[in-house]
Amino acid sequence: MQTLTIDNDFLKVKDQPKIMEICEKAEILFSDKIKKINQNEWTQDRQLVITPTKIFNIHNKKCKRAIEIKDLEGISRNVVGKKAEFTIHVASEYDYRFNSEK
Repeated sequence: MQTLTIDNDFLKVKDQPKIMEICEKAEILFSDKIKKINQNEWTQDRQLVITPTKIFNIHNKKCKRAIEIKDLEGISRNVVGKKAEFTIHVASEYDYRFNSEK
């Protein structure tokens, strides 16, 4: 039987040693360019990387925030016009709001 593997590493993090180091050389479940929406409704370009244990917000090859998966309260999705937004809700911390093409 043949196994189908889906590659969701759109940024090819596996080929970027500096980013892999930030991500603790963990398995990459997903990576892509996204827009973080701050409290003033301004967007900021970011790279979102998801591993089995953490979600990383990366900017200019530096980790801005690493969220433990175990600390997630949930993820909500909202479609505004043609833009798909989602918010990562974190227990005992502030939430993260993003929009993405994927």
